[in-house]
Amino acid sequence: KYFKIGGLKADRAAKKFDPPVQGEVNMISGKTELDKILETSEKPVILMIAFHWCRPCKGFSKKYERFADSLKDEITFLKVYGEENEDTKAIVKALAIKASPSFCIFDKGEVAVMFKGANEEKFRTQILEFQNKGVDIENQ
Repeated sequence: KYFKIGGLKADRAAKKFDPPVQGEVNMISGKTELDKILETSEKPVILMIAFHWCRPCKGFSKKYERFADSLKDEITFLKVYGEENEDTKAIVKALAIKASPSFCIFDKGEVAVMFKGANEEKFRTQILEFQNKGVDIENQ
């Protein structure tokens, strides 16, 4: 698994699992939801870790939505606000997020790439390198 968190309560509401919508940025509310998506996704998943107070996160959100639309057949796009609840804070801690926005690409449920920053060109480059299985990837 990509990370293990001991003693974490399940997401507050045991709601019905709805698979992510391709071509959209899907908001997640915690670890349980992320785990379900990673277990069932046949495509790579990219997670944007943002914070409500983060101006670069707000500025990059529309660009992230455009990437989600243009890559809808290739990658599932998720977003989480790291300070929203206990479960989202646990994701931030488990992934050792130190800057925002941060991005994590999962492939077959495992972390494949992590990078940070609201730079559109860098984002595009990281996606292309991942898709081409490039080896010169910046890790946090």
